Parts: sequence; structure tokens; C-alpha cells
Amino acid sequence: MEKAFNIFHYCIYLLLNKLHLFLNRMSPAYLIYKLPYFKEKHKRNKSDPIKALDALWMNKRGGLNLWGASGILCFTIILIFLSLFLILTKGHNVDRVLLPLVIIFMILTIFIISRYIYSRDKYLEYFEEFEHWHKKIRIKYIILCILFVIIVIVLLFASLFFHFS
Repeated sequence: MEKAFNIFHYCIYLLLNKLHLFLNRMSPAYLIYKLPYFKEKHKRNKSDPIKALDALWMNKRGGLNLWGASGILCFTIILIFLSLFLILTKGHNVDRVLLPLVIIFMILTIFIISRYIYSRDKYLEYFEEFEHWHKKIRIKYIILCILFVIIVIVLLFASLFFHFS
């Protein structure tokens, strides 16, 4: 279970890094930075704003993409819990307990994430292991993660339809 959570976390982290690099190429600030005047000005100041932004977004110890991957993992687990709850309570009026239950699901999910990913920086050990994957294996797991998120979203809508029908 721990390895599956970390594989999902790593794949989402990779996707967010690729998205950052893709959006960085289209950014007007990046295109302005490529002009010789600005490039030379930053070279004289010995600063590189592109590297600074990449470090902010793609840092493995606290970058924004790491936080985003954790958020997507938490959201996915919460949606699984909520979907299963709605399927199991078909036909019952759960309006009064839904908000407290979502809060309980959030607390449970944060506990799971902190236990299996962030305790003693386990995710860094797994990231080291996963970085040695062959490109085909990495692509396979990324596609599986995307499919899993899509399946969870479909499960949520199916559970809503099933619960309220």
C-alpha cells in the first residue's frame, strides 16, 4: 500500500513538473528573459530567474509541485471514501452527516498521507528508487495514475447517481 501511494505521488509529481516546464516555455516572462538585453543584465548580476523559478516549483524537499502532488493524492483518496460511503448508504438521508463525514475523511486522509509518504521523508527514498526506472515503465505508471484519477472521478459521479436515484 505504501509503495502504491508513493508511486502515485511520484507520477503526479512528474506530471506537474512536465506541466511546469511546458507552461514555462509559453510564458511571456520567459520569452522576455530570452531577449539579449535581459539575458546580459541577469548575467552581470549573476542571477537566473528561470533557475530560481524551477527550484521553487520542482524542488523535491518542498517545492510547489510536491505540494500539488500531495494535494491531488489527498483529493483522490477523499473522493474514494466519499464515493464508497454514498454507495453504501443508498436510499438513506445523509444530508446532515455529510459535512462532518467529509471532515473526518479529510483528517483520515491527512493521517494516511503523513504516515505513508511524509514520515521520516519516505517519499525521498522512493523518489530515488523511481528515478532509476526505464522510460517505458515511467510512462506506464503515469498513464495508470491518470486512468486511476479518471476512474475515481467516474466512480464519484456514478455513486452520486446511484445514491440519489
